Amino acid sequence: ILSGIRITDEKSALNCINYLHKKYHIPTVIITSTNVTLSPVMYGYGSRLKNPMKKNNNNSRDLLNQANGSVTNNTSKYDRVRFKIPHFDYHFIGTGDLFAALTLAHLETKIEKENGQQVPKYSFKDAFQSVLSTIQTVLSKTLKISEGG
Repeated sequence: ILSGIRITDEKSALNCINYLHKKYHIPTVIITSTNVTLSPVMYGYGSRLKNPMKKNNNNSRDLLNQANGSVTNNTSKYDRVRFKIPHFDYHFIGTGDLFAALTLAHLETKIEKENGQQVPKYSFKDAFQSVLSTIQTVLSKTLKISEGG
């Protein structure tokens, strides 16, 4: 809605992310629950400015490496990740809120190094892996309990 770009495939999702970064100067953009392939697996995309405090004059195009089911980008000013979201054939309420809360917590959690410097506890990719694992566990346990197990 913010971009006016209809997401129909991975390329349009990345175009939307690029637009939001540029137009609104948003350092972190996350698109969740895109079912562009109409399969039992949905995809989400995350993109984060690597060094929001530093100006980056690298005008090279984003290069996307596809390995292990994730889109990563280590050559430009953004960290990028594509994550798979298994689709349950049930209606759950609050999964988006849970995703947002866990993602914020994982991306903002810092640890202190010996020199006193605060650094992120999780990499961008690891944060999403942890969030999705937690949500998968919550939904699986919820289904099990709802079925009397």
